[in-house]
Amino acid sequence: MADAVNDADSAGDQVPFGSRTPMELLGNIGVGTWQWHPAAGAVTWDETTERVYGLEAGVFEGTFDAFVERIHPEDRDEALAVIQKVAEQGGDYSIRHRAILPSGETRWLEGQGRILLGDEGSPVAGFGIVYDITDRYMNELERSELMAKELASREELHFLIDAGDRLTGTLNTERVAERLADLIAPRVAAACIVDVRLDDPAGWVLTCVKREEDDAPRIEVGSTHQLLASADRLAMSTGATAVAANPDVWLRTDIPGVPALELADANLVAVPLMSHGTRIGNVVALLRDDPERSTTPELLEAISKRGAVALAHAELYADRSRFISMFQTRETRPTPEVPGLDIAIHYRPATDLVRLSGDLYDVFRLADGTWMVAVGDVCGKGVVAAGHAELCRSALRAAALSAEDPKRTLEVLNRVLLGEDSRPMLTAALLRCEPGPSGTRVVVASAGHPPAIHVGHGEWHELDASGTMLGVTPEPRFDVTEVHLEPGAAIVLYSDGVTEGRFGRAFFGIERLGQTLLGAWSGPASGMAEDVGAAVDTWTSGDPLDDVLVAVVKAVDSNE
Repeated sequence: MADAVNDADSAGDQVPFGSRTPMELLGNIGVGTWQWHPAAGAVTWDETTERVYGLEAGVFEGTFDAFVERIHPEDRDEALAVIQKVAEQGGDYSIRHRAILPSGETRWLEGQGRILLGDEGSPVAGFGIVYDITDRYMNELERSELMAKELASREELHFLIDAGDRLTGTLNTERVAERLADLIAPRVAAACIVDVRLDDPAGWVLTCVKREEDDAPRIEVGSTHQLLASADRLAMSTGATAVAANPDVWLRTDIPGVPALELADANLVAVPLMSHGTRIGNVVALLRDDPERSTTPELLEAISKRGAVALAHAELYADRSRFISMFQTRETRPTPEVPGLDIAIHYRPATDLVRLSGDLYDVFRLADGTWMVAVGDVCGKGVVAAGHAELCRSALRAAALSAEDPKRTLEVLNRVLLGEDSRPMLTAALLRCEPGPSGTRVVVASAGHPPAIHVGHGEWHELDASGTMLGVTPEPRFDVTEVHLEPGAAIVLYSDGVTEGRFGRAFFGIERLGQTLLGAWSGPASGMAEDVGAAVDTWTSGDPLDDVLVAVVKAVDSNE
């Protein structure tokens, strides 16, 4: 063993490399060498090693403790643990640590060594090299940070793309607010409120509150004072603080008589929802104090911008619908409230400014206490079709009130249309609904209309009820079918403008309609109808070639 140690001590002197020794060659490339003599308790550094540690030649004290003192305190325990383990077992080791130079500068060093054990298992010699890796280490660190940022950026980009799709997937303002809150918490923040001012100056205020532990966002509708109370509750429930303060802060300072809200907690961040230079609301979010799940305010701003666009589109759609309603006839008036049923209608004509439509619908009560839901589509377009639709609507209601039975109603209506000189032709679908304590009994009849769809409990299918178009033959055929709607299930009637909506040469189709309804089935009837309308509007790029009519009849618990 002593011979091996002597060999290690003198190897550089015995093997020539031209006119330079291996140690000189290592020194020329900045690699220092060292030796440890356990018996003497001494450590020998060459001049390059001293230079690596920032020392002048011959200054190193020559002890193991002096070496340890030059290791950065935060790296010292780990380095000593590695050396101690190899000193007990023998062999090679490598440690990376920071060194504090006499100038106070910190450098990263790589040390590699070998410890030899004697016959009794105790270390008898050690030797190795050390070199400065600061530049390389910092480049690696910078590269790792850039890769981490790039990965985070990619994840955020995918998140924002998905968020944009979700937010623009509905034209209902409340649902947009719910989806925005659901996207922010818990992905971007631990909790949030989304408040939207729907009228000016204060008017109707919609506030959506979402906390991470909640199952779903919670909508509140009321005054701005209720909004401030919601913000206070959010702040207090999450440990943050929010107090009324000076009028120069951002939140609701433009509403006369309403105090502004100052965010005293550093993690409570606010972003205004801006649309065409006008603030239509605000997002208040509690960012996490968890480094592993932390997000930047910039991400909150990015998702809020997309939310503002979606909210603005939803309100524009609502404004357009309200404007058009000034010209609408009976088919677009609000549907009556029916105990045990949730009924919603989505109707959009192919032309927006006037209702020159051949589509019609009606919801009314029959003499026996049951309810009739009817939809129809008159052949033709323009003024003639609109006139025929009004005639058919009046005749249909009169026939239903006299006959009550859906099949008999269609037979009476067919005779009326055949007696008209203009001979209007009409497809129609009728639902006779009888709500009860355990659901609703529905009789379905059709006269050449697209088949009704039954949606419930995770599946959908077309109902088998067909018949002859009205106004064509004096001997029509009408088939009927009966369905029991359990609470939560729905029957959907629609016009061919839904399934025949085009994107290029591709139709929207029955399959896409069914999947859209299935995706919205757990929500209210209005949500199902609006989601179909939004999907068709998106599919046709906002320019449908035909009127779009969707009627959703959903059974609910009569005790609700």
